[in-house]
Amino acid sequence: MKLSRQLVVIHSVIIGLLVIGYAWLSLLNIRQLTIQELVNQSSTSAQYLVEPIAKLVIEGEKDRFKSKIDVFYDSGNYSRITLYGNENFMPILYERSELDQVADVPSWFIKLFPIEPIVGEKEIYNGLDRVAFLEVQTHPFAFYQFVWRQFLRYFVGDIICWCDCVGHGHCID
Repeated sequence: MKLSRQLVVIHSVIIGLLVIGYAWLSLLNIRQLTIQELVNQSSTSAQYLVEPIAKLVIEGEKDRFKSKIDVFYDSGNYSRITLYGNENFMPILYERSELDQVADVPSWFIKLFPIEPIVGEKEIYNGLDRVAFLEVQTHPFAFYQFVWRQFLRYFVGDIICWCDCVGHGHCID
């Protein structure tokens, strides 16, 4: 192999590795920012849900606070909403967790970017007495869809860059 060809191949490999490294770091950054957004969403959701159900929980209007939780659950991106009693998370006053949405992302990609369940928490008080505890867990499917789209964008960019570098190498004889 000619020296010029060797230099082109080495140059192509270096550029390819730089582009892949940049894409990987960008995906890690996007992952961290998206997880922080999910944490904020869970905490904010718990805060917003507690306000309309606090009085109903204190007054023991079980059907009404269940329907409010159901409406909130159905309108959002949640994998679980649980309302616990005041004694060490017992009894469970109500729980909703039958979300069937999937991320439409390959399982290997989900394993590559695992995230722990993200739960927002809020306590309900009657005066100084805690009467209930609410947990709102966001569903990670939106996270995986977003990061997957970014991965595909970077991957396609990497392939184009790599082909461009290799293509220029074929022009040199």
